[in-house]
Amino acid sequence: MRAFSKGITKQEILTEMYKHKAADAFIKNTYGETDESGKFFGCAVGCSLKSIGQIKGIDIDTSRHVLYEKYVDVPEWLARLQDRIFEGLPDKERTEWPTRFWEAINEGSDLNEIKTPFLIYIVKEALAAAKTAKYDEAENPQVKEAFEKVEVASNKVIEALESGDEHKLKAARAAAHAAYAAADAADAAAKAAAHAAHAAAYAAYAAAHAADAADAADAAYAAAHAAYAAADAAAHAAAYAAADAAYAAAKAAAYVKHSEKLLELMKGCE
Repeated sequence: MRAFSKGITKQEILTEMYKHKAADAFIKNTYGETDESGKFFGCAVGCSLKSIGQIKGIDIDTSRHVLYEKYVDVPEWLARLQDRIFEGLPDKERTEWPTRFWEAINEGSDLNEIKTPFLIYIVKEALAAAKTAKYDEAENPQVKEAFEKVEVASNKVIEALESGDEHKLKAARAAAHAAYAAADAADAAAKAAAHAAHAAAYAAYAAAHAADAADAADAAYAAAHAAYAAADAAAHAAAYAAADAAYAAAKAAAYVKHSEKLLELMKGCE
C-alpha cells in the first residue's frame, strides 16, 4: 500500500481540504452535515472523504474510514487515529489538524511501517503518564500492586511489538489484561491513581491487539483506543485530587503531544 497511488494526488486532496479550512467547516462530533445554505461541515475524516468525493465526482459515505484505503492508499487504522486525535485536540490545534495530517504524508510512502513505532510510543507514554499519579503506597497496597503489574505488562508489550513475535504478543496481551483487571480491582482504593494505571494497562493491551489483529478494522479500532488510553492515563495522573478542568487540560495536552509524534513519523515515512 503506497499513499496516493490510485489516481488522487496529494495536492488535489490538500486543495480541497484548504477550502474546508477556509470555510471554517471542521467541527467535532459529526462525520458530515449540511446547513440550509448547502454548506458542508464535518470532522477531519468527514471533510477528507467529502474532498475525495469532490475530486472523484461521486457521492461518498463520509463516515467510512476504510475508504481511505480504497481511494488514496492510506490505511484504515491511520484514518481512525486521525479521527480520534481530531476529537481530542483543543480548539486551536483541532482546526489545523486535518490539513496538517495530509501535508505530512509523502506520496508513495507505506504508512503501515509507522504503526508499530507509534504503538510503542503510545505504550511508553501511557505508562510514564500513569506513573506520575501520587498516592499513599502504604495505605493503598492494591494500587501499588496494580502499578507493578502494569509496568511489567507494558514492557512485555513493547518487547513483543519490537520483535514481532506472535507468541510474545499473545503472552503480552494476557499480561496486559491481567494488569487491567488488577487496576480495576484497585479503583476504589485510590480512585485517580488507579484510573491512571487502568488507562495505561488498556493502552498496552490495545497496542498488543492492534499489532496482532487479523481483521484490519479491529486493528484500527485498537490502535485508536490505545492513543485514547494514553491521553486518559495522562489526564487521570494530573487530575489526582484536582478539578475536572485539570483533567480536561491534561487530556488535551496529551492529544497535542500524540498528534505531533504521529506527524513526525508520517513525515519520516518514505
